[in-house]
Amino acid sequence: MCRSRGTMQGVGFEEFASAEFLGTWNRILQAMPVYDIGQTHQWCRCWWQAYLDQGPWRKNWFVLAYEKEGQIEGIAPLQIRQRFGIRIVEFLGQSGGFMTDYCALVVSAQHRRPLIRQLLQFLLDRDREWDLLSLAMPAWTGELPDWVSELCMPNATGRLSWAVEVQSFYAALDLPADFDDYLSGLGKKTRAHARQYLRKAERVGAALRLYNDAASENIAALYALNRENWSVFEDQQNRAFIDSVVRTLEGPDQGLVLGIFSADGSPRAAFQGFHCGKMFFLHTAGVARRQAGGLSPGTTMYLLLIQRLIERDFRCFNMGPGPEEYKLRLGARPEPIYRLDLWHRRSRMARWRAFQTARRAWYALRPPGRAKTK
Repeated sequence: MCRSRGTMQGVGFEEFASAEFLGTWNRILQAMPVYDIGQTHQWCRCWWQAYLDQGPWRKNWFVLAYEKEGQIEGIAPLQIRQRFGIRIVEFLGQSGGFMTDYCALVVSAQHRRPLIRQLLQFLLDRDREWDLLSLAMPAWTGELPDWVSELCMPNATGRLSWAVEVQSFYAALDLPADFDDYLSGLGKKTRAHARQYLRKAERVGAALRLYNDAASENIAALYALNRENWSVFEDQQNRAFIDSVVRTLEGPDQGLVLGIFSADGSPRAAFQGFHCGKMFFLHTAGVARRQAGGLSPGTTMYLLLIQRLIERDFRCFNMGPGPEEYKLRLGARPEPIYRLDLWHRRSRMARWRAFQTARRAWYALRPPGRAKTK
């Protein structure tokens, strides 16, 4: 994998899947202060293998590596999605399958701007191979300011045009040092309900169990509970994908967590999460429709999880995309997920915007049904 100094080069899937490249990827991850499951090599590999041929968009592999002084210092895990004559460069897993909650460059803060600079030049040199770069960037990664700084440099983009907008939001909860302090910060009604649920859980022996090593043996409970309210895992391919991720990432030092809240002798709520540093990420969840002995299964599970996170000195609970009302009641705040669009052909960008407008109109007019959510 030797490459010349200061270059951005393509990485074929065979090289990407090698043990050597996995070691390089993990070395870079360890230099990052925080990352989510979507930035792990295992997630990206399993996602590509599961969803390469799914959906109406044709996907092309576009993973790039940035090397400095003979060593790879950063990776851009990208794909090119093509339909209606539009070729879109985006993060691997950003769309076209089970959507990755958070995508980002795999690079330390020290090397991020040089990587972005080289990536922009790489795209300029190959402008016949793509039409639009569209990257979703959650605020917690701190990535967008570096992109904007590079794009604002004199003569940095040449004939490229770009725009930034807030695409959506995620919910983040700052955790205090003490659980009682957390409860005190909730609204009066929510605080009263929280204490009621916690007392009831203790009285009836309800408990939250967290799995690292045995996550794959217990993941079926999450699928069953998710199916009661949503339809994510009615798709067998989604179940197979998560199964493969869990098998490759389960273990005490991998960051993957499966939580199951049980009451009355059976699972009532479950979640799949990931932790890195002092941040905990909530991803897929499932909750029983009916209450168990006066407990609200979902709320009680999250309260017990927050209590556990505070005890373990976590500082932030990222509750996932979507600032739903229950997250805000539990003290979370909405944070933006930005989208950076970069293009060099105005006509193709106009076509893409027209497609997006038509797509939003279709979703607004379609008959209501069961929400597909994670």
